[in-house]
Amino acid sequence: MHTEVSASRPPGNGSRRGMRVLMVVLSLMSCSDTTSGWTQTLDVDFRHVVRESGPYMFGGAHIPPASQPGALQALRDAGVTHIRFDISLEDIVPKNITLSEYIANPAGVADPANWNWKLESEIRRVRDAGLSAYGILLWNPKWLTGNGNDNGEVLDYNVWEDIVRKVLMRLGPSFEYIEIWNEPCWRTFLDLGTSSPEEKVKQVTLEYHRRALHAAEGLGLKLGGPACYGWWRDVLIEALLKDEYIRSHLGFVSWHHYDKDHVDYADIERTAKLVRERAGRDIEMHVTEWNYTADSGSFPEYQNSPKAAAWVARKLIEFYHTGVDSATMYHLSNGPWGYDYAKNNGKWGGYEWRNGVAEPYGFLSVFDMFGKTLGLAQKDAHVEVVETTPLNLPPRVNGIGLTSGAQSNLILLANHGSELPATLLIRATPPVASATAPVVQTFSASGDGTVMEGAVAIEGVEAKSDHAEIRIEIPAYTAIGLRLDWNNALSQTAVRRSR
Repeated sequence: MHTEVSASRPPGNGSRRGMRVLMVVLSLMSCSDTTSGWTQTLDVDFRHVVRESGPYMFGGAHIPPASQPGALQALRDAGVTHIRFDISLEDIVPKNITLSEYIANPAGVADPANWNWKLESEIRRVRDAGLSAYGILLWNPKWLTGNGNDNGEVLDYNVWEDIVRKVLMRLGPSFEYIEIWNEPCWRTFLDLGTSSPEEKVKQVTLEYHRRALHAAEGLGLKLGGPACYGWWRDVLIEALLKDEYIRSHLGFVSWHHYDKDHVDYADIERTAKLVRERAGRDIEMHVTEWNYTADSGSFPEYQNSPKAAAWVARKLIEFYHTGVDSATMYHLSNGPWGYDYAKNNGKWGGYEWRNGVAEPYGFLSVFDMFGKTLGLAQKDAHVEVVETTPLNLPPRVNGIGLTSGAQSNLILLANHGSELPATLLIRATPPVASATAPVVQTFSASGDGTVMEGAVAIEGVEAKSDHAEIRIEIPAYTAIGLRLDWNNALSQTAVRRSR
């Protein structure tokens, strides 16, 4: 991926291949006919913060294999900030022993000094590439389960908790967060037998969470779950948040979000509302898997086509709007499964491995623009979502206003789902009373993998009594970011971009 704008080079310094910053200055005059025909409106009020978010909206699963050197760095350069992968208990503890032997501890089989810690090298690869590591407690020792497989029901939860405690003591500090199991509602990950009624699934999921949270006490780690999907999402979340101990110790609530696979995934507002009502506190919400589908052979237009960039921007805007604090795209690398990635073959992923080089797909330009160029992925970023109201917007156009610490006020936009450009009137209210309008920097990202400055058509901007009006044309299948600087507005002349 070739990126025209890098967060390491502030806009305006040095030469660039991208277009120069477009600075828009508003006139203090109010002309009644300047907005005629601009009926699609986005109201953004920077005075009113409605929720906070975090800098971890740009992650992916899983870790690229060591046989593809440079892939992690290529993903980082393309805007990815964290990698989610398994903490396999089955691979860490000794194999070919029995439950009674673990309890009796002959030859120190229960001593972590004698366990397999090869996972540490994988964690180190992630962190050495400048990425954060997100883990999932998963895959039980086969000798600890009823079915003799790593997805079976635990026979002795005291032993399970002991193992988890020892693993967390050694590996826990290397992770930004740790999920407690993955999709306990799916038999691939938690096999409770041929008949596993809803109450049984809830019972085992709650026991996992109680035990893991107890094992983590005093370690200063952030654990959460239940990493569920479909109709199980709200069922298991509500069950967890009814438990007083789990509710008070849970570090975050997580779920998975695929647009196509389950129709109720589209209604994440319902889940967010449930979490806020049941948690009794401002708990973090994480979408730890998301994409159009988890089907690796379908719908390439949402994976690696030029249209994908606008769709990815739409999803990120939706997550900010909902109040999500962290999001992890599934799937960014071929990880342990060895899928054969080829350009436009419909398989989901973040890059193509070609001739010994990782070539990130173009949609990651949105990660680059939102995360790096606009500063939303900086580790110290304090991201705030401000009040944003769409008026007469078509479903294909989405937008949201944000602030990010010392960064200027930001507006994220996406035009997806048709061949038509969108003409948008943005009514932006400054964070403090001001008669001047902002200087506006514009950035755009599309499926070719570039981030460009000033390449979108701002038709004009005007100062009103208490807000600024920005008129902008958004090309089809394009993601756009605006940075508004209210402190350095220039004089009283409106500047229009020639067409």
